Amino acid sequence: MRVIHVVSVSGGKDSLATLLIALDRCGRDNVIAIFCDTGNEHEETYAYLGYLERTLGIKIERLRADFSEQLLAKRQFIARDVRNGREYDTRPVFEADGKTPVPKRDGRGISSSTARASQCRKR
Repeated sequence: MRVIHVVSVSGGKDSLATLLIALDRCGRDNVIAIFCDTGNEHEETYAYLGYLERTLGIKIERLRADFSEQLLAKRQFIARDVRNGREYDTRPVFEADGKTPVPKRDGRGISSSTARASQCRKR
């Protein structure tokens, strides 16, 4: 029975070292290199993968998961959520000293005071 070794290549030094060891010990015919594409990689990562393919004479299989159905189902669940009796804690949050209020943050984790300061700098 033939054993195939699958090596996940991220574009970093550690995964490259693992790939090189696998190719050396197991041979090209017994190694499959894969890259799990999140869709958030820098363009240089894709260029580097091409460079590795040309340099090592191998094909790196690109895999990309599609979670669109799961995301749609989750959004629909949230939109239909009609549970009653929810209470949200809207009390202000304070620093460890118990006196200094913590500025509110937007969805990206940026405090409202930081956002105002950056707006002033742009002017």
